[in-house]
Amino acid sequence: MEEGFVFRGCELPPGFRFQPTDQEIIVCYLKRKVASAASAVTSIIADVDIYKFDPWELPDKAQFGEGEWFFFSPRDRKYPNGARPNRTAGSGYWKATGTDKPILAAGGARCLGVKKALVFYQGRSPRGTKTEWVMHEYRLLHADGGAATRHKPHDSMRLDDWVLCRVRKKGVAVAPDMDGNPGAPRHTEVQAIDSTTGAAHGAFGDDWTDGQLLQYLMSGGSGQVDGAGTISG
Repeated sequence: MEEGFVFRGCELPPGFRFQPTDQEIIVCYLKRKVASAASAVTSIIADVDIYKFDPWELPDKAQFGEGEWFFFSPRDRKYPNGARPNRTAGSGYWKATGTDKPILAAGGARCLGVKKALVFYQGRSPRGTKTEWVMHEYRLLHADGGAATRHKPHDSMRLDDWVLCRVRKKGVAVAPDMDGNPGAPRHTEVQAIDSTTGAAHGAFGDDWTDGQLLQYLMSGGSGQVDGAGTISG
């Protein structure tokens, strides 16, 4: 019989898969990390400066991953006082493709953050060789950044203390979701319901405890979580 395992004091069930949606990545993970609200939830994602490594070195450094791997990483500036990030990494560089995609709150009321797609090229820019390694980089807007908006020294090369990077290699199968679809995104709009007052907190549980968030994620992002951390379908 397959057994679950314990992570940071929380028992995870058999078949656990870590497949957060874009909204969950911003609200449940990156927003908390940037606000220095480290917890058992945010520790599911490893802290790795991905720009010090080639992408094929990263899977061994992740906490979880089957076909895709997640990391909190800092970003540095390419030039002093500039806003352009330094994309050099390992034996090559990450090249952005397309435009930033906004990550919207449930109902599209506001923008939570942005997502950028990148491809890894081996060699020196601009004559590098394209590889099959791709990444989505998530970052908060500065207005929502909390700790991200703190003043940095004038000569600091640090552009962002933390972004969240989702890395995968094309052609490598991603673990199927709850419906058996390979790597298909889930669309969930869940509210935390206080069992005493019946009041609803924000979508994706801005105010949830670690236990509530972990149970919600282990449930596959379905149902409601009450004030006691209990999930109902």
